[in-house]
Amino acid sequence: MNPSDAEYGAYDDAFFKDDFYWAAAELYLSTKDETFLKYLNDNRRNTQLELTNSWKFFDGMWEFHLPLENKAMLDKNFANSLTKGHLDLANGLLKSIESNPYRIALDRYEWGSNSDMLNQAMILCIAHRITGEEKYLVGAEQITDYVFGKNATGYSFLTGFGSKQVMFPHHRPSGADGIAQPVPGFIIGGPNKDKQDKQSVTYNSDFPAKSFVDAEGSYASNEVCINWNALAVSMF
Repeated sequence: MNPSDAEYGAYDDAFFKDDFYWAAAELYLSTKDETFLKYLNDNRRNTQLELTNSWKFFDGMWEFHLPLENKAMLDKNFANSLTKGHLDLANGLLKSIESNPYRIALDRYEWGSNSDMLNQAMILCIAHRITGEEKYLVGAEQITDYVFGKNATGYSFLTGFGSKQVMFPHHRPSGADGIAQPVPGFIIGGPNKDKQDKQSVTYNSDFPAKSFVDAEGSYASNEVCINWNALAVSMF
């Protein structure tokens, strides 16, 4: 939390069950101590996707290692329940993609909407690795098409790439280095219907999917964050 004399963006988190569950998963895999496996079985968590504030929710992080990479270390029922939970989530995303003209699964454009997009793509990639079914890979590719420019703004949201590039991200080193192009390889936040910075920058549309402005001052739509870029690294 911020001190009383500071008003910067705070990254607060008062919910820790997801953190403990992920920690128990990693500790079990590294130590093979049955105490941690018992904790996992006794405190099972539902597979879910948190939007917007995904940086503080770790439900699903353990799915990389438990049902995908270390399934043999789990009893059959536990492993199957984890796999089913993930595939149910992935199948729901595919249904959303089918009904969206941009072939994406997201219907909310909030702060860091591109992060939500890439979270969904990563879920589909994991489903593809679990099953080998091409439909999940196709879904992930359709979502990345959105990030690269098949979206309502026409922008490629990865700096340095695309025919319509973001040139003025909310990234101080890019704005101060004397080079016209921004540092390449950054995912920026993307359309944000709430426009928390609208008093200082001008948005040209009120449509949620177009609520984006390529301006250095647009921290609400054009910001660069390390957790968003972690998803890009995992995808690309």
